[in-house]
Amino acid sequence: MRFFTEEFDRELQLSSLLMVPLTREGWDEELAFCREIGVDYEEQAHVSLQHGRKELLEILPEEMHPYVLDGTLNQPYAPPELVRLLAAWREDFERRRQELGRAAREAYASIREQLPASARELHEHSLHDAQFVSCSVLPGRQIELVLDTTTMGKAMAPPTRLLFSGVSDATLPNDLDRAYWYGEEFELSPAGFALSVLLQKETGGFTELRIEAEQLELGWADSGE
Repeated sequence: MRFFTEEFDRELQLSSLLMVPLTREGWDEELAFCREIGVDYEEQAHVSLQHGRKELLEILPEEMHPYVLDGTLNQPYAPPELVRLLAAWREDFERRRQELGRAAREAYASIREQLPASARELHEHSLHDAQFVSCSVLPGRQIELVLDTTTMGKAMAPPTRLLFSGVSDATLPNDLDRAYWYGEEFELSPAGFALSVLLQKETGGFTELRIEAEQLELGWADSGE
């Protein structure tokens, strides 16, 4: 992946831990809401921080590390210095997120008309949150991916089948079972096009799939009925 890498998407997921109120009034409202719905905010924040501590120390600047280590990063009523650091980090992250999105859109637009129509359809409708069912290498330089789209919130939707033909190269992870389609990027290649897919594993973390091919066919998987 050139744009939405595992590192960036991991940071995106962890960013939710840093989206805490920055004012006393904001904290008053947040805590009142949690009490209303029966949630112990402090305990929930403590558990979340413990779970993400290692990765937060990897992505945050060193001046924020003391607040991660002492458990106060996402606790109520942050001191002024932490408020300043949180605000600065959020501003920088949002700037990087917007720049990345713009670069990805521009890169896709520059090759869009050279991609097969099916590749354009896949990218522009996306399979975000679809769950992998199977990945098969078929005779005649073909690869078939089958995904369950009901995990996307489309009730009763049949599994989606992606058939790549004229495959010249492929990187197929061994741990695709129960992985979820997180995002995709297209590039042109000598064979025709290359599709890279960032997958979120059910057990945690990410993995990447990449296929270079001449053609892509979209359809429904055989239900076996």
